[in-house]
Amino acid sequence: MESLEYYVGHAILKDLKEFDMDLLINHLSMNTKLRPIIKEKEEEIKKLLSSYGFTFQKMFFTFQGKEILVDDKSETLMCINRISLYPKYGILEIFIVYKNKKILENIIELLKEHPSIKELKDGTYIETRKILQYNEDLKKLSPHGKFLKDNNNINLCKKLYDDRTRKLIRNIISNFENLPLPLDLIKTEIAKKKEEKEIVEKICRDPNLFEKKFIFVCKRCGYPSFDISFNDKKTAEKILNDSSFSFNCANKECNSNEAIIKEVFVVKKNVIKIIRHGIWLEYMIAEILNTETRKVWIGVMHDNDELDVVAVGLNKSILVECKDGTFGQNDLYSLMIQAGDINADVVLIVTTQPVHPNVKSTLNKYKEKGKRIMKIIEGNSTEIKNELNKFLNNLKKEYINSFFIWKPYRFIPDFLEFE
Repeated sequence: MESLEYYVGHAILKDLKEFDMDLLINHLSMNTKLRPIIKEKEEEIKKLLSSYGFTFQKMFFTFQGKEILVDDKSETLMCINRISLYPKYGILEIFIVYKNKKILENIIELLKEHPSIKELKDGTYIETRKILQYNEDLKKLSPHGKFLKDNNNINLCKKLYDDRTRKLIRNIISNFENLPLPLDLIKTEIAKKKEEKEIVEKICRDPNLFEKKFIFVCKRCGYPSFDISFNDKKTAEKILNDSSFSFNCANKECNSNEAIIKEVFVVKKNVIKIIRHGIWLEYMIAEILNTETRKVWIGVMHDNDELDVVAVGLNKSILVECKDGTFGQNDLYSLMIQAGDINADVVLIVTTQPVHPNVKSTLNKYKEKGKRIMKIIEGNSTEIKNELNKFLNNLKKEYINSFFIWKPYRFIPDFLEFE
């Protein structure tokens, strides 16, 4: 099911009495190789669906308001649901599995020819309304959102997905802030293993992560002078050889006036910001969600609250809190208020540090009381990616299966509107 190419669309039916399901099915059957199967024997339906990768132990189909169409080459499958909503409105949901995009486009055109289908929109009705709602409510960017409007900062985030790279730079920042440091000093103080020294060499010479500068160092004691630095060696040499320039060692026990030029490296300010504020994690989560959802918002404001990542897709609205550090009880309380404010269906807590058992216990209480899906994803970047993809894949399976399993009033939107 993971590799399925599928399309989901919907149309609003303003008057169910005008909609003729049989007319639509006949129109599709006459103009494509699809044939309706819902009235066939259950075992035959199971067999046909299994050829597309769908397996159901029991069939929960009703003939009224639903049809499934397939072709005999197992290349196209279509499920049509007519959902009645009081008093006379309805929503027509379309789910199509396809291999050939031209066949999909042909089916969509045939659907649009039906007199009751004024407009066929992508996604489900629920998703479309949520997207419209969030487009209005989440227009204002947070400081992180503004920061990520710059593609250079996005590229930096991607570089910092790597745990070893990020850990080494974090250690440099923790020990030396943004002081200009010689490469041999960084290797000695930060890199303990041979492979770490190789990574340090590589990242320090990456102009996107570090600035290379030149400073004066005392020739006698090796004490550096941080008062002045140069972007290129030629300028440093010119100043050092200028007769009007005098060097005095900052080490009071030395007081030498002889200097040499030393190559040093400084962590770039935006790299420090991305690591300290966990912006890399927010962007990584948004990037993963973007593969399975219809729309993603990153770094947005809702009233006075900063939201890390919000997404709509798979018939769900998803709120994600990202922490490159510890996630505590106060963080959880704030997050649950935010989830209520935007009416999120799914709440994800993504953190690089283990969550305390007390926080997990409180989260479980929220799960028991409400209908929201809530999940903690913790670990390094690779573990987080794998766990999030696994979670989204399970959501996708439920989403796809929901088109086939009949339930009366499968959803009734609390914000139902008809233009």
